[in-house]
Amino acid sequence: EELKEGLMSGIVFTEIDHNYVNPTSDQHIEQIKYIFINKDFWATKDAQRNYNSAYAIFNEYMTHFIFCLYILENYPKELANEIIDQRIGLMERRGYIKFKEFNNRLVELMRDNPSTIFESYPDILKVVETIK
Repeated sequence: EELKEGLMSGIVFTEIDHNYVNPTSDQHIEQIKYIFINKDFWATKDAQRNYNSAYAIFNEYMTHFIFCLYILENYPKELANEIIDQRIGLMERRGYIKFKEFNNRLVELMRDNPSTIFESYPDILKVVETIK
């Protein structure tokens, strides 16, 4: 039941989280466009049918990364790892081909970081830029 709850909560979490991620991304739009200029590197053509701008692709990556961070903070380690592995698989099936690396790098960045996601956006973008 707890696994099912964690997996299903991702649907609601990521949709609601766009209300926070998108306005924050708005403040960094030029850097996001620069980092995600090669959209094919980040997302398959299939994924780009629904999320066709650098901004939209980045925000999709971010909302799912933040969900994974939430899971790590609120579920027992073994269960959290299972939920996150399934989320990574989902994102890869959806065509977000760099999600595993994106997520792992940013989880590492935020692991011991007392700052909020909002405060950490410049550091997040620096890390993401090293992926490309």
